[in-house]
Amino acid sequence: SLPRFWPDNALMLDASLLPRQLLLAIYLLAILPIFAIYIFKGSRISFNRSEKVIFGGLALFMLMHIVSCVNVTNHHEAFFHMIKEFMFCLWFFTIYQMLRQNPNGREWLIKTITAMSTVFIAIAIVQLANSDFSQYRMATNHRSYYLNQIMEKTFSTCPNKNLLASLLFITLPTTIYNIANFKKHNVWSAIWLGIGGATALANLTLIVLLLTRTVFAAVALSGFVAIITIYIYILVLRPRLTGVTVGKKTRIAMIAAPVVAVIAFTTIICVTETQIEKTIKERIGVTFNPEEYGYRNNDNGESSVAMRKIIWGKTLEMIKEHPLIGSGPGQWQINIPKFGVDEFGEKMRSGTLTFQRPHNDYLWFASEVGLTGLFGY
Repeated sequence: SLPRFWPDNALMLDASLLPRQLLLAIYLLAILPIFAIYIFKGSRISFNRSEKVIFGGLALFMLMHIVSCVNVTNHHEAFFHMIKEFMFCLWFFTIYQMLRQNPNGREWLIKTITAMSTVFIAIAIVQLANSDFSQYRMATNHRSYYLNQIMEKTFSTCPNKNLLASLLFITLPTTIYNIANFKKHNVWSAIWLGIGGATALANLTLIVLLLTRTVFAAVALSGFVAIITIYIYILVLRPRLTGVTVGKKTRIAMIAAPVVAVIAFTTIICVTETQIEKTIKERIGVTFNPEEYGYRNNDNGESSVAMRKIIWGKTLEMIKEHPLIGSGPGQWQINIPKFGVDEFGEKMRSGTLTFQRPHNDYLWFASEVGLTGLFGY
């Protein structure tokens, strides 16, 4: 028999995430009247073809939150999560429509995010400056373990270093925009160029030091997609729009540049062997072969990657139970123990510890609002 984890109507509030939700609610109360004034003055809500797809997906996503409630175990938790997702969707819709009415607001929004990112980074740098690197410097093995232990205390105002790394990655495009949008003979533009450049450099440095493997993958994937997109624009879209084709020398240079960059990068990695290179290689290697590095970081002797694979397998079982409409918002944490806890540690088996989420948003939403809701998402 499974242990009783909590009363049927208990509300499992996350102490680190709840303030964000409360602040978002206050923020929405402040901007919704402004949005209403825009509409009252005759501004029209924009719904072109691409916007219908985006906001149609959001509407389907929210509709499935309501439909999936037929399967919920804890109605209070379902209502709480549904309100949270609704606020995110409402924020996105409202901000998007307001920026459509006033495109100049885009510049202010980007500069605000850059300034916010600068503050987060400054706090993290102060924390990093007060850290003790002696064990990491002396280490000959398991360097990524020692650096990771140091960086655990470098989280700025976030609950942990992984959320800080995610925040840095999400705000990185705004800092790059401030660099790319530089206008000569403009003092303010020069100031924002300096802020954007310094913030982008510190941003990327911290992302490397924080050793968050998911963010490493996100940076690599987004960089690859960005390069492909630029190539498609230069070689295909711009000639169609302007009628001017790209010269032969430019095409050769564009083909040669990534080849030369890959060869140069590979050569540097093979020839040099700095401590930070070894650390990053080890951190990535742990993902695919933790046994080689002796990594075990929970009370059941599994690496975090191996543990997540177990959780994802159980989440797939949960999806199979209600594939179309899901088990209901906020129900993953409640229902996942019924698919077995034998592979987990003593705390999980006794009910004193529970996972909040499967660390995979796609599986998470598929299990809670079904494959239909996932499609909308």
